Amino acid sequence: MSEFLIVVCQCLEPCVSRLDLKLERGKDASMQTRNFQSMVWGIVLSLTFILIPLLVLAQQSESSVACDEGVVLEPLQINYGDHTVNCEIDAPTELDQFTFVGSADDNIRITVLSTTTNMDPTLEVRDPEGTVIATKSCGNFRCSFTLDLSLTLSGTYLLALYDGGANETGGYQVNLACLFGACPPSIPPPVCDIQMSQTSYTGDETVAAQVFRLANLNPNAVAVEWKVWVTIPDGISLPLVNVGADRSLILPPGFDHDFGPVALGPATRFPLGTYELNCRLLDPVTGRPIIFDHNPFEIQ
Repeated sequence: MSEFLIVVCQCLEPCVSRLDLKLERGKDASMQTRNFQSMVWGIVLSLTFILIPLLVLAQQSESSVACDEGVVLEPLQINYGDHTVNCEIDAPTELDQFTFVGSADDNIRITVLSTTTNMDPTLEVRDPEGTVIATKSCGNFRCSFTLDLSLTLSGTYLLALYDGGANETGGYQVNLACLFGACPPSIPPPVCDIQMSQTSYTGDETVAAQVFRLANLNPNAVAVEWKVWVTIPDGISLPLVNVGADRSLILPPGFDHDFGPVALGPATRFPLGTYELNCRLLDPVTGRPIIFDHNPFEIQ
């Protein structure tokens, strides 16, 4: 939370200074600047009351695809479409285990990537009866391989990953995908959804986000990086929320909460023009965008 406030503080002063140059010149310019600064801090305080309970909740959950030694018990369950993070072979003879549920006639692809030097990742796949149905490995820094399988049984499969020579350590990543067959429906991505109460505001009307929703309809916990920002008429973007880049924001399975309405203040505090209140979710590991929500509104 302190990092969130520091980011806003660092951005606010130069943004407001630049804004002052764009405002109508004359005796009302300084008043407009003060009103706009007050409006921004009002938004910050509103979002602070949203973020505090959310971050507390996030700290109580762990991602089901994170290999957090000593925190997540093995075997770690993964699903089609998942990839692992923070996975390491810490001792040369260590064996990491994962499970997934598959159906007969599923055609799947397992991808393994070595993320550090030395370690030669070796993958062993066992069917629901415990029979080894495939093994594959690679060597050298950042080596990778894919393993395509057509499953013959329905049930829980076991993946075991270890160093091929049992003499080295290092990091790795596992991706699991279902290519075709009786694959389950795609798991919906996390959602950030903002909906303004009106498309335009004037006079004493309250500028507000009627909907301010964050959701994870996935059956697994998901780590996200959450960004919310306001774009003002001259194109300057003021960051309001920027949390989760360090994987501190983990949405529990089935989390779905609308924090709205979030009041931003009366329209008289805003200089005239076109604004945007936007949000974006990203994968904190890869930086890949997950969803972007764009919400323009007018101050008249």
